[in-house]
Amino acid sequence: MIKTAIFFCLLSFGITCFARNNLFFEKEDITFEIKDSVLIVQGIYYFNSSSEKKYSILYPFPTDSIYSNPFKIKVSYINSNQPIDFKIASDSSSIVFRIIADIQQPIHVSYQQQLKSNTAKYILLSTNRWQRPLEQVDYKLVTDLDFQITGFSIKPDKKIQIDNNNLYLWHKENFTPQKDFIIYF
Repeated sequence: MIKTAIFFCLLSFGITCFARNNLFFEKEDITFEIKDSVLIVQGIYYFNSSSEKKYSILYPFPTDSIYSNPFKIKVSYINSNQPIDFKIASDSSSIVFRIIADIQQPIHVSYQQQLKSNTAKYILLSTNRWQRPLEQVDYKLVTDLDFQITGFSIKPDKKIQIDNNNLYLWHKENFTPQKDFIIYF
């Protein structure tokens, strides 16, 4: 357990160092869906690098007691759909995977997490370890029409009704998160 914690701390430090030197986290486009008390996350992540080599990426999950361990985790290159191997932390707080960073070859990460209360969370504050804002972020939340939301940690830019769903939209440029993305319902 202690060895795992030390490994992830060192890995996190290593990623921060890459952010200053060679590896850059440019954009993210994430779709959230809440169905049957499950948060479904489908994210597309754009990384760039000044050198062609593999980089380790640490991807965190909420671990508060009101969330289950993440399941149905998948990581792949989006253009080729080639799977990317990952290792999950023993406490299920994160995964680590290695990629060749190329802005033309985004990474797809998806997972699900059972919600044990009326709150869904996506960790944004870890983005600040990159020590620069994201050029662009786009977030979408899809819910059934009768799903009642009581609040957001980050107010949506727009709400649209499509068929039997509500679609909430966020778009930010030069985005440095000040808080995690939380949905209250």
